[in-house]
Amino acid sequence: MVIGKEGAITPPAAPGGPVRSVSQPIMPVASVAQPSYVPPPAKIISR
Repeated sequence: MVIGKEGAITPPAAPGGPVRSVSQPIMPVASVAQPSYVPPPAKIISR
């Protein structure tokens, strides 16, 4: 899923700024993945 999004953002961002455009979309994606991983381990600790 990440590879497909990066490939589509790379072509249009290259002329405008690949480093800046790629850094912004990746930040929000990583934030959503962190909270998603917290629930699974939290259940194991509660047990």
